[in-house]
Amino acid sequence: MIAILIYPLGYSFVMSFYRWDLSAPSQSFIGLSNYRDMLTNLGLQQSLRVQLVFSVLTISIEVAAGIGVAVLVNGRLRGLRLARTLLLVPPMIAPAVVGLNFRWLFNGQYGLVNAVLRFLGLPEAPWLSDPHWALASVMIADIWQNTRYSCCCSWPGCSRCRRIRSRRRRSTARRPGRSSGTSPCR
Repeated sequence: MIAILIYPLGYSFVMSFYRWDLSAPSQSFIGLSNYRDMLTNLGLQQSLRVQLVFSVLTISIEVAAGIGVAVLVNGRLRGLRLARTLLLVPPMIAPAVVGLNFRWLFNGQYGLVNAVLRFLGLPEAPWLSDPHWALASVMIADIWQNTRYSCCCSWPGCSRCRRIRSRRRRSTARRPGRSSGTSPCR
């Protein structure tokens, strides 16, 4: 563990106090200058802002959609076996393939999303050429691929609630007027 994790981290931290020039035979010590330059860089601040927006929105939507899908898939409707099987498809696809597929879907000239928008008479969006739309398109791809994880985490709780409600119905049918206790599943 020391050789694989701790030593490289410590060495990288020590290296951050030097100015590295690969063409020079030695490096010069500059202290905290690298950190000062990094913290005053406007690019870093913009990157952190974008990352914060991306993380908050995608995680919120993934959790809400995951719980919603878990509730729907936990029901007793027709075709749910197929739906449960399809929940396993997104994570089986490599992220690089997902990126290529969504790049095709959001293409400005021949992408499927803009074709549907044209068909509906709505204005097309510059999905990949405008920075705001590019962030939205990356968020959509991420949400599509990762909502399943929230669904799989919520699914056992939903099925437990269904079993508790079923057990409660059976026990109150045998003993009318008596409650079977308190439960978070109403």
